[in-house]
Amino acid sequence: MAKEIKWIKTAERNFAKTVEYLINNWPAKVVTDFVTRTDQILFLLAEHPDLGEMQDAKRSIRGMLLSPHNKLFYRIENNRLIVLKIFDTRQNPLKLRFR
Repeated sequence: MAKEIKWIKTAERNFAKTVEYLINNWPAKVVTDFVTRTDQILFLLAEHPDLGEMQDAKRSIRGMLLSPHNKLFYRIENNRLIVLKIFDTRQNPLKLRFR
């Protein structure tokens, strides 16, 4: 059974900023492809939540690449897939923090 997908506010802001950047700097097809791929990966993870690579076993945080430059971080709580963050992988990894 598929998990319900829930975005926390930080992840919503990360996603919006990424899409805004793509809109301002790339052709519309790149934006559409990124949004479509994000949706596809989320639906795949909702069905198979263990597909993502374990990033922090203590807090059960997993990650999956959305594109060469963006990674989605999530965890499973009860029957929900909680989207925690969309992280630009070109940043310093020390900036990657979860609340």
